[in-house]
Amino acid sequence: MSTVQAKLWVSPMGWPELESPEVSAREPIGLCFSGGGARSLAASWGQLRALYALGALDRARYISGVSGGSWASGIYTFQRVTDEATFLGPLLPPRR
Repeated sequence: MSTVQAKLWVSPMGWPELESPEVSAREPIGLCFSGGGARSLAASWGQLRALYALGALDRARYISGVSGGSWASGIYTFQRVTDEATFLGPLLPPRR
């Protein structure tokens, strides 16, 4: 049996999931968006829209990304718009 070792750096701001009852009540589900530059940004944004439309985005506790995926996840994470539907835009069929 192999073991996994990890390092933990504690942020001076604390961990949001420990400080927010809303976040800590969520399932321990993480989302990660892959890299690929501007194409990944566009794909990740569409995936965020779809996850929101399915109600899955509200269930996730963690969000991360690499390269273009981090652009989308970072913008989404730190946005200040309270209405996610307006922020993410409408869900469109693929032909549009």
